[in-house]
Amino acid sequence: MPRHGNSRRNETQPSDEEDYDNELMWIYLALENAAAEQHVPRNIPCRTSTLQGRHYIEEVLANDTRCFENFRMHPHVFHNLCDTLRANCGIRNTRKGTTVEEMVGMFLMVVGHSTRLSVVAERFQHSKETVSRLIKVIVRGIHSLSPTYIRRRNVDVQPEIQRCRKWYPFFKNCIGAIDGTHVSATVPSSVRGAYRDRNNEITQNVLAACSHDMMFTHVVTGWEGSAHDSRILSDSATLQTFPAPYGEQYYVVDAGYPNIPGYMAPYKGQRYHRSDFNDDTPPTTEKELFNQRHASVRNVIERCFGVLKSRFAILRSMPNYGLIKVLLNPNEEKLEVGSDPTLAQNVRCDGGHKEGWGVAGGVEEFDDLKWQERELKER
Repeated sequence: MPRHGNSRRNETQPSDEEDYDNELMWIYLALENAAAEQHVPRNIPCRTSTLQGRHYIEEVLANDTRCFENFRMHPHVFHNLCDTLRANCGIRNTRKGTTVEEMVGMFLMVVGHSTRLSVVAERFQHSKETVSRLIKVIVRGIHSLSPTYIRRRNVDVQPEIQRCRKWYPFFKNCIGAIDGTHVSATVPSSVRGAYRDRNNEITQNVLAACSHDMMFTHVVTGWEGSAHDSRILSDSATLQTFPAPYGEQYYVVDAGYPNIPGYMAPYKGQRYHRSDFNDDTPPTTEKELFNQRHASVRNVIERCFGVLKSRFAILRSMPNYGLIKVLLNPNEEKLEVGSDPTLAQNVRCDGGHKEGWGVAGGVEEFDDLKWQERELKER
């Protein structure tokens, strides 16, 4: 028995060789850590390029082509936007010398090209925290301009309707078109299922109304990608800011919405889309003819969405600027970067029709008269 106990004690106690190996291991780790610490750079200055943000802005604004390619607008529109933010939103240069033009440039680079903060920080030679904070200042400023630029058009018969023989007098009481569009979004994993649309992509469903001059009159953002268009419209119609039709006025809507007073939908079960009609297959019934004209009138909202998404790439591919703020603070619903079209409306108003909605990323300039003349020739 004693012999058995001694053998067990010898098995449990470490040998001298094991102690030696452990000491060598710890010495090796200590030397490795010391060597690593010597090679780790500490407090090396960053963002030290000679081309600072303000110099970059001045250089780009001096060339019309470079300005449009980088900021998705022409120089005079850029300056008008900066002046508007100063006058109406109280935005000023920072104490450290960052100008309003620099802040707007950072914001436009993000929404115009879906650029990540690290790239913008390197381009403008600021920290990512500074870039994020200043972009939020511009986002809040532009959002505060919404009532000024996104508003109802006060005319009895819109000139675009009056000028087109296909539309007048048949659609003389039409005040615009309503539709929804899906915008790429980043959301927490806990609610990702609700934001997954029918194409299995994570999006938010944005409802918009526009007049026939391609100006937005109402926008609702933040709805889940799985939400149905008609549900969003019925909820939006209860808002005080909604430009509801009155009297015999109405909006044209697609077949996904109910055909009720104030909202005219096409005939179901009939050909509708413009691609369904051509010289070989013209409308053969009254309902098909109505649907063809209805699609032509409603196409204005599709054109608005197309130009908007082409001009501002963040609407097509949202970086990790997601909807977390929207979900946690409903009062700031429209503060998500890129979801509020007030910027586009400002570009359109300050730049004029051609300047605002010109060729953008391969999208044809949408001139209403030329477009209508082309439609008449096709018929």
